[in-house]
Amino acid sequence: MPQQRTVLCIQDLSCVGRSSLAVVLPTLAAAGASPCALPTALLSTHYGGFGAPAESDESAFALAALEHYGRLGLAFDCVYSGYLPDARQAALVERAYAQSPAALRVADPAMADHGRLYSALTPEVCAAQARLCAQADVIVPNATEAALLLEEDGETGASGLQAMRHAALLLERFPHLRCAVVTGAAAGPADGSAAQPADGENAAKPVDGGAAAPADESMAAPANGSRASPTAKSTAAPAAKGAAQRGNVCAVRGAQPVFLPYEAVPQAYPGTGDLFAAALTGAMLAGRDAQSAVSIAARFVSGAARDTLRAGADARFGVRFEPLLGALAEWVRRPLQG
Repeated sequence: MPQQRTVLCIQDLSCVGRSSLAVVLPTLAAAGASPCALPTALLSTHYGGFGAPAESDESAFALAALEHYGRLGLAFDCVYSGYLPDARQAALVERAYAQSPAALRVADPAMADHGRLYSALTPEVCAAQARLCAQADVIVPNATEAALLLEEDGETGASGLQAMRHAALLLERFPHLRCAVVTGAAAGPADGSAAQPADGENAAKPVDGGAAAPADESMAAPANGSRASPTAKSTAAPAAKGAAQRGNVCAVRGAQPVFLPYEAVPQAYPGTGDLFAAALTGAMLAGRDAQSAVSIAARFVSGAARDTLRAGADARFGVRFEPLLGALAEWVRRPLQG
């Protein structure tokens, strides 16, 4: 049996609403990893539709926990970071990097969507997330976040070509970076974007080992209609009737960026970005190459979104991903089938 990888997960915990650590932990566990929570804040709910939540800043606890891990000599195989409500919390992630120098560093710079920074965050948080991205191995920004990381105007509907350009520029801007995944790009008929094969001449190279698997072109990426809440990042906008196809871009250093299309789900759900990033991380740690990991993550989240939409469930409570955890466990261990 392969060694189980440990993942230190640094972000907030929203107790109701299926987002943040509440979805990251079970998703990583289903993918075969051993997730360890390090909450930066506790919230009674996420910010999307429940009113003002009860909140508790856990910076002091997180620092004390890291100090304890240091005394124990604990090192993790992966350090995963997401939404940080305070710019000063970036120092917690950097401390975790220092204490686990061999860890895979995955940063989800959850700070903006639909062309603008989340209202609860400051420009200092944006700068802090950029600092973490500069030290990460893998980053998972949406189109708006990718533009902000490049100090461009926030994108509200970046085309596939624009997202591919941004992914390539992120690799240039952050020399330490090995893989940039830009989510939620639009692809129109005249865009020129096209799905690339998961193997062959243009295939993305592995980030953490493993063999390539065929891309699943039938999958849809996470839904995201209205502006996402700060602790419930989404990864794509819904497609209206007749709207263009959308997709995620995977760029690995040394290879051309790859555009992986999907049909968007016409409903906004909180937490889909957290699910996507966690599934991506879990797949990479299980040995899947970057492009296959993107395909697996999108298939998992979009399936959950479609099932939730069919059920007519209250969107505030996020997607019903739990029934698909068993499928995710299978997908990370075998090639994707159509």
